Amino acid sequence: MKEEIEVVHHQHLDYMNIFIVHINYRNPHLHRDFEICLNLSEKAIFGLQSRTETLHKGDMIILNPNETHEIKGDRAGATILIAQLSPRYLRTVFPGLGRLLFNKVNLKEVLSPHVLQNLNNLFIEMAYQYLIRQEGWQLLCRSLVDSFVFFMMRHIPYHILSEEEWDSMKMRIDRMNRIMNFVEENHFRKLLLSDVAEREGLTLSYLSHFFKDNLNLTFQDYVSSVRFQYAKKLILSGKRLIDVSIESGFSDSRYLTKAFLKYEGCTPAQYKQKQNKNEQNNNKNIYASEEFLQLKDSLEILKPLRRPLGTFYDIVFNV
Repeated sequence: MKEEIEVVHHQHLDYMNIFIVHINYRNPHLHRDFEICLNLSEKAIFGLQSRTETLHKGDMIILNPNETHEIKGDRAGATILIAQLSPRYLRTVFPGLGRLLFNKVNLKEVLSPHVLQNLNNLFIEMAYQYLIRQEGWQLLCRSLVDSFVFFMMRHIPYHILSEEEWDSMKMRIDRMNRIMNFVEENHFRKLLLSDVAEREGLTLSYLSHFFKDNLNLTFQDYVSSVRFQYAKKLILSGKRLIDVSIESGFSDSRYLTKAFLKYEGCTPAQYKQKQNKNEQNNNKNIYASEEFLQLKDSLEILKPLRRPLGTFYDIVFNV
């Protein structure tokens, strides 16, 4: 968790990356790609900059580039199909599209159930072809991506930022990156909002609103989430609870226990017991905060979800 601006690598196809991940909790972060998420589990909660969106099975959300978000599952965690698409992909079609942002992110708010199901089917097929990588998959996958992007632009409201607006957004993201890195590097110390305000040359009032507007969290809530990620690693090392509290930055073991109950739904001792039990049984650890599924497991999930797509015009125009 060195940087909370996540660096997306497009390893297999230019400008895009697709995977399935099981998440119990992912602390606030952002990246420079569009992120399209299809919830495959009972419930997933996305904390965005100014609101919270709850996704049920089959719901889809589109996160704009540089939009800070956190992800929570229920007690069993959330399994999510994710595609990350670089704005550079849109620039290859038309330069101005590289500054495109969608106005609506929870697609069930703007799409009828029939249209949303069509989009889900297209998204699942796109992911399946990307992951299975049979002969000629690059061409097939690219055509599906083109159809998917065209579908979104036809059915989902969007706007294009001016160059000035884009530059302003980049300045905001740079500031968030500096703050997140500062918390990351100093989470074990006593951290106050005034420390960050002094570093950034801002007033406490402005920075407090800036933080809430961009993370939908208070500064101390974000600090606690970062400390908790370190505490989870330390709790498995056999250290005493008080030592884990001190080294991760919690002033008291009671606050650490509250964090475990909030993020994992169990006490530190229960968390450690569950982790050890899963390791002994050689099972997948559903209590892990974030687990990227292997290719075989991903394909097993996607295969029964595939549906006939019909003709191109059936998909795009819904005739």
